[in-house]
Amino acid sequence: MNDFFARQDEARRKSGYLVFHFAGALLAIVVLMYLIILVIFGSETKRLFVPELFLGVTAVTSAILGFGSLYKTLALRQGGASVASMMGGELIQTNTTDPLLRRVLNLVEEMAIASGVPMPPVFLMPHEKGINAFAAGYNPDDAVVGVTRGAVETLTRDELQGVIAHEFSHILNGDMRLNIRLIGWVHGILLIHIVGYWVFRGSLEVSQSRDGAKIGIPLMAAGVAFMALGLIGVLFGRMIKSAVSRQREYLADASAVQFTRNPDGIGNALVKIGRLSDHSRIKHRRAEEISHMFFGSPFKRMSGLMSTHPPLVNRIQRILPHFDGNFPQITAQEISDVRQSALVGGGPVPSMLSHTSGPPSVTVDGKEVVAEPGEMLEVVGAPFREHLEASRRLISRLPDELLQAAREPFGSRALVYVLLLDDNPDIRERQLDVLRKQADQPVYDETLRLLKWEQELTAEMRLPLVDLSLGALRALSPAQYEAFRGNVEALSMADESISLFEYTLRHILMRHLDASLRKPRLSVAHSHSLSSLRKECSMVLSILTRHGHGDEETLTRAFHAASQHLPKLQNSLALVPENKCHLAGFHRALNRLEKLSFHDKKGLLMACLQCVTFDKKLTVTEAELFRAVADSLECPMPPWLKLGG
Repeated sequence: MNDFFARQDEARRKSGYLVFHFAGALLAIVVLMYLIILVIFGSETKRLFVPELFLGVTAVTSAILGFGSLYKTLALRQGGASVASMMGGELIQTNTTDPLLRRVLNLVEEMAIASGVPMPPVFLMPHEKGINAFAAGYNPDDAVVGVTRGAVETLTRDELQGVIAHEFSHILNGDMRLNIRLIGWVHGILLIHIVGYWVFRGSLEVSQSRDGAKIGIPLMAAGVAFMALGLIGVLFGRMIKSAVSRQREYLADASAVQFTRNPDGIGNALVKIGRLSDHSRIKHRRAEEISHMFFGSPFKRMSGLMSTHPPLVNRIQRILPHFDGNFPQITAQEISDVRQSALVGGGPVPSMLSHTSGPPSVTVDGKEVVAEPGEMLEVVGAPFREHLEASRRLISRLPDELLQAAREPFGSRALVYVLLLDDNPDIRERQLDVLRKQADQPVYDETLRLLKWEQELTAEMRLPLVDLSLGALRALSPAQYEAFRGNVEALSMADESISLFEYTLRHILMRHLDASLRKPRLSVAHSHSLSSLRKECSMVLSILTRHGHGDEETLTRAFHAASQHLPKLQNSLALVPENKCHLAGFHRALNRLEKLSFHDKKGLLMACLQCVTFDKKLTVTEAELFRAVADSLECPMPPWLKLGG
């Protein structure tokens, strides 16, 4: 059974584990600092414990560590992009024509659609020759993927796919939020060393003044002692990062194998790290700060007790049990072959292994649903190879003009407008009139140009196209985004009502774009209990039930079946009357339900799935609406799979 929800709650529990380690580091530093100050300045007292001094040292040390942690956390409040910029990363433009970079973006696009997360920006670390990568952000809304020049130029498509699948695992498993918090907390510990350095520098100036030696020498000794304590802080920081991250690297490796169904991909990528002279080394001066976030150890010494990553050979042998431990040097011909394969399209998708089982399948648009809600929930946050293959097939079926439009800030706006145009000619004319008056003229012209491809779009292509467009839309300026946002609202309301598809598209667009183009979205405490959100649960389940079932008897039975999955609320849930079921209330309910624990979210999603599959049929609109619910609950939902598709 997929344990996505358990992994999310475990990641949050790890935050408490982090607090425990941080408190231990703080206590050790306070005690050592107290003893140093007592030795340097306390020669006049015979007591080993001076309460006033100890409390003063505790207060000052806590203030330094707290300030350092807060400063770094605020500096990273923009999420993954701030981490990538800190490491010298350069954004890869979504419309790049460089074959190696295009291959990276193609892989990220496929995995984004297959896993149900918005297309993350991809950053290149152009000066790093080692094979490495990272994922950073507080949540999928502000996640980025970073890759080194060495990974792009040295790894084959299959190997790079394995590395990126590993990083997507960190996005899906809730590791990123923990990793960014870890940067902030460890920086607070390291600030002791920085303070010691400045105390030492100040003591040199004081010593040069008249009668300054009396004060300068003790200050100099204190500065040296603080710098030494800072080195102890580095040790504590390494210990904390090692304790938190090593096991999660094994989990991400295993998840990548499940995702790609190709152990040779990620396995051979790890082997190439051992074969490359630069290994996975990162030379950037700030590599220590995010060492726990990289795919491979960023240091020349790749293993050891304090390493943030498991030993390389151990990781390889867990994936490729017959690996013999030899790392022959990479040849120039192999690197040349990598570039050549990118020029011709990157090679075929590796075939699925026959002995591995796939995910439960469902069908859409009136065909029988063959999986129970519990089985369908297994793929949330845990996509399979079948989803990756379906994603690549879908992208290959898209007209090139629409695909190119989705990759550009200019064309992606026009593409969204096309998706919102109504089939009714009168309403469509009103919508086009809105665009004529409010949209930039070039974007309006592009909308008209893309209309000729509208008939090529099947219903299941709509939301994946939106997912692809999110990467380019994030490049809009705040002013462009506000104009675009207003146009989306106007097009949706042109007929003075909002369809379920219009609501779903708007909800997904605004939820993800507001997070990056409006006020930054910091992590939200999950403090609401299920029992306090009875009305919200009733509203969501009622709208899902009323959309998919006709007669009142079936409605009542479907709602009752759904309520069985929420035993805490089973006797208090009530089917909302049709005249009170509206999308505004649905939207407010979803915003509040986001604050549930992942354990409660699991039960709620089970109930929602019961609503839409009660009649053993699933329409595209029902599937899209469920996707909006899952997206609101921060539970990435892979695309539905069609039998025989």
